[in-house]
Amino acid sequence: MNFKELCDQLSGEMGTPLTPDRNNTVLIQFDDGSEVQIEPLEDEKEIVIGMQLGDMGAGPGRAKMFQGALIANGAPYPRYGTFAWSRKGNQLVLHEFLPMEGLTGKIVKDVMTELVTKGREWKEALLHGAPPVQPRFGE
Repeated sequence: MNFKELCDQLSGEMGTPLTPDRNNTVLIQFDDGSEVQIEPLEDEKEIVIGMQLGDMGAGPGRAKMFQGALIANGAPYPRYGTFAWSRKGNQLVLHEFLPMEGLTGKIVKDVMTELVTKGREWKEALLHGAPPVQPRFGE
């Protein structure tokens, strides 16, 4: 299956048309303003599902958010996404790589649903400078 066929399956699962743009990327916008981008890697053996969560800000809240994101990245699988920092725009990003082999629209929808739920929680946390995962020292 290629990326276009996967998008067709995902369209059926979501009940909305999804067509890759000229860059072979699909942007899905949700009612709450959240956006998810899906695109294949160059070799088309994997796709990446990504979500920008917001500006990391500055000060002590920023350090707490980085610590929380690192702790979340160390959680056992399935953890539904890995956090990264994008220098461009100082953004906290949540992304997940999925191998194309055996991938279906339903699997993408299920993973994306979990990723978006986690992303929304962290997006809200960014506004308050307090990660949902608190550092535990001395354990």
